Amino acid sequence: MMRMETLEITAPKEVARRYTSAEFRLLPQGPPYFELINGTLVRSPSPKFPHQHASNELVFLLNLYVRERGIGIVLSAPMDVEFDQFNTFQPDILFISSERSHLITGDGDIVGAPDLVVEILSKNRVKDLGTKRYFYEIHNVREYWIVDLQKKTIEVLENQDMEFVRHSYAKRTGEVESKLLPGFRVNVEEIFE
Repeated sequence: MMRMETLEITAPKEVARRYTSAEFRLLPQGPPYFELINGTLVRSPSPKFPHQHASNELVFLLNLYVRERGIGIVLSAPMDVEFDQFNTFQPDILFISSERSHLITGDGDIVGAPDLVVEILSKNRVKDLGTKRYFYEIHNVREYWIVDLQKKTIEVLENQDMEFVRHSYAKRTGEVESKLLPGFRVNVEEIFE
């Protein structure tokens, strides 16, 4: 007589709930702060001093340039930017030109791609260099700055037909420049003091 093995059938493990950007907007204002990445709520810890120092320096310089010319607005995190139904990010720094001011809704939300986004790399480098970079490309962020605190580099990427191409790069010394904002240059040493 042939012995048959029994197969144990168990209930499937609980699948993480997928959230929409509309549901994300209903969350209470932080802290804690979250991003919505592919429908998943991702909590970010508060940044450390080097991150905030670099952010403050860049916001100051960018704000001077933008205000002097009256060409838009500069904002810094935490500020939610909704890219699609399942993705709402908080770029470290963003610039919205006057031409794209319609992205700021009457409720104060930002829906759509800013002209320029700056991400200051933290422990979760994959998120900034992978997932977020991809969404910035396909949603037509015109320029993406990547600030790497460990390597002391700043890379400026220009969006050409929904693909980022390096426009400017500096490591430890020298300057980077914007293609989007003519004449806007940043001395790398000032950012990493």
